[in-house]
Amino acid sequence: MVDVATARRKLMEALGEYSEKYWNNMKLWYKQKITKDDFDTQAFELLGPGKINYHNEFILSILAKCQSVAVSSPAPNQTKSQSKSTNRSVQLRKPRIKRPSESTEIQTFEEVDHFRDTPTFIKRGKHTSLNMIIYMQ
Repeated sequence: MVDVATARRKLMEALGEYSEKYWNNMKLWYKQKITKDDFDTQAFELLGPGKINYHNEFILSILAKCQSVAVSSPAPNQTKSQSKSTNRSVQLRKPRIKRPSESTEIQTFEEVDHFRDTPTFIKRGKHTSLNMIIYMQ
């Protein structure tokens, strides 16, 4: 695999006067303003069929570089001593358990009569034309 600098130099030579347009398109792709397919199509138009391999080689060299950096660097949660030896087992700390403060109070629940405070309704006046509901306490 070709390193990024070499791939970029070859791509710049192949692009010639269209290099600025290519880099603008790449920025738009990175910012997700255009899709990868749109970026590839525009690169094909700028380079032509015989030189599109320089574009592909450049993209692959970037990805290979990213992969090699990711593999060689320690994970963010590893310390320096853990990254020196990959054969050591990773020791995870147990989470702290929050214990309630010691208290002599015992919490209990009291049974409640839910209907104790509800209003009582009585219907009066069976023989009258107007039935009234009276609130009684």
